[in-house]
Amino acid sequence: MRRLITITLLAYGFMAFSQEETTNTSQDKNWFVKAGLMMSSVTSYHSFGNNKISNEAPISPYLGIGGRFGEKIVFQPELLITHYSLDIGGSHSDYSTSYYSNETVRYNGGVTKVSIPLIIKYKISTPIGIYSGVNTSFLLINKDNGVMNTSSSFNGNSYSETKSFDRGFSWNPAFIFGFEYQLNSKLSFEARYNYSPEFIYDISEDSNIFLSSNIGIRENGSLQFGANYSVF
Repeated sequence: MRRLITITLLAYGFMAFSQEETTNTSQDKNWFVKAGLMMSSVTSYHSFGNNKISNEAPISPYLGIGGRFGEKIVFQPELLITHYSLDIGGSHSDYSTSYYSNETVRYNGGVTKVSIPLIIKYKISTPIGIYSGVNTSFLLINKDNGVMNTSSSFNGNSYSETKSFDRGFSWNPAFIFGFEYQLNSKLSFEARYNYSPEFIYDISEDSNIFLSSNIGIRENGSLQFGANYSVF
């Protein structure tokens, strides 16, 4: 699935840049700054059986820059950054006649997300445009703010372990669908949905006690509402 999404992203990027090259000589272009609010759907999960532990919906401001290349059909690359606080976690148990394992995890800290959307927009009329595209995001966390506790028993022997998260960086692909209203030559407003079909961010390695399992965060998608202001 990741390979398919990656190929789609690269293909879309190639087509977008091709569109820019063919229209750049005859159509308008401008650069803009943007700001707004983003609401993300974040789920913590246990990879052994892909069990959901808890769900959060943090709301955060975002800032960004971007460019528009074209008139009727517009290529629009952007760079966005957002930061939100996340307090997420829970526990998961597994057992049989010969073993028992219980794992609890919690991450309480900040999440910084840097995104690079590549968008193709179609102007239905002078003020209204619809668009779709692909987005690559890089997720940064403070791994020292995450802890996993594991207790297990196997054939009468008991084990326990506490460890911090070992990873503080990952990436995810997403598909973009949105709507834009151009108020005047400088200011526009937009609503956007970022759909992440497969974003599994493992924030801890295997417990290495009995079960080979990870705790992770999955971002299912996000909604954006904001404004763009052309600077030149």
